[in-house]
Amino acid sequence: MYDLSIEYQIDEFMIYCRSRELRAKTLESYEHTLRLFERWCNDELNITQVDQVTESVIRRYITNLQERGKYTFYANEKSKEQNFPERRRDFRKPVSAATINNYIRNLKVFFNWLDSDYILKKNPMKKVRQLKTNRNAKEYISDEDFKRLVGQLDRSYFPEHRDYTMIILMIDTGMRLGECSVLMIEDLNLAKRQILLRAEVTKGRKDRTVYFSQKTESILRRWLQYKDRYVESPFVFPAKYSGRNIQVSNFETNFKSYLRRVGLSDTLSPHCLRNNFAKRCLMNGMDIYTLSKILGHSSVSVFSNYTYTYYVYVLRLRLPQFFLSFYLLAFPYPFLNITTHIVEITDLLANQNKSDQVSAISPCSLSNFSTPTFSDTISDGFSFRFDALLFAAHFIAAAVRTLLTFYFTWRFYALIPHY
Repeated sequence: MYDLSIEYQIDEFMIYCRSRELRAKTLESYEHTLRLFERWCNDELNITQVDQVTESVIRRYITNLQERGKYTFYANEKSKEQNFPERRRDFRKPVSAATINNYIRNLKVFFNWLDSDYILKKNPMKKVRQLKTNRNAKEYISDEDFKRLVGQLDRSYFPEHRDYTMIILMIDTGMRLGECSVLMIEDLNLAKRQILLRAEVTKGRKDRTVYFSQKTESILRRWLQYKDRYVESPFVFPAKYSGRNIQVSNFETNFKSYLRRVGLSDTLSPHCLRNNFAKRCLMNGMDIYTLSKILGHSSVSVFSNYTYTYYVYVLRLRLPQFFLSFYLLAFPYPFLNITTHIVEITDLLANQNKSDQVSAISPCSLSNFSTPTFSDTISDGFSFRFDALLFAAHFIAAAVRTLLTFYFTWRFYALIPHY
């Protein structure tokens, strides 16, 4: 007979997860979510067995998450006493939809595991879907703000010199903060200006190589010489006194203090450096497949949010040009516009060799299609050249223009992810 208590099944599930060698961060996320859910079921509904959890219970829990504020509920009172949640600036603020979706995802993994082991007759998470969230462009830092950020760091001070080098390296390579913080000297190849990211430190658990510029190489060399004068450590970015690698949480705290020092919003995270790298690569013409490999994504589909961010940025700058170039109704007199183009064709045919000139005209040059005035069209368009050649050119130009307009409109919207 199975022990169906929620507490026991959570313990068994965590043993199963450890046997799969999941990341410590993943294990912590699972246990935190499940312990909170266990206590809520016990306190609110007096439910202690997994077979008592129904779809209705799950939906009531999700509603409770939406209504209660942050840090108002803990898995145990000891954690509450140690963390002093009431002192936090975001205490009792609404729990974000992204956080609730993480809870739903973790609960789904847990109950799917129970279902796969035939412990439950019915999976309560089977019909539960994640909440809809607003799709926002990824955060990034402008060039001016970035120069202000790195310009105020004091490189005569060990922690700030270390953080300065890390910031430059991350924005130049697209590395994650967690990958950068555990780099070892043996991972660097300064001669070839490349870094090997070992499988045990990457998110996708695959070896990956990233590359950096000549300027970053000189900054990195200066840092290594500086570091060796004060610390003996196999890590590239160690803490000064312990020699251990810098912790992610410590760098995040430092990064926020640097932002506040120059008057920038401390809501930016170090991950914005990786976002900046991706945006710059896109703007310079790198294809998303190559960039996804450099960033270490498991598939190109993960890359869609970076594409979304890039095109939001482009639209802000070039929306009028896109509109005039691709939208059919942007041309109030399409027939007159086509006629003017036909007149240009017939002029060229009359003055130059017919075969050579036709091969020199590209129907893809949409910038040559200008909107004329009505008087210009009447005076030039309906002249003595109204012959068989004009009729042929009229239909060819109309067909080409229509096809190109529909093609580029389709391509433009296909590039922007829709959710």
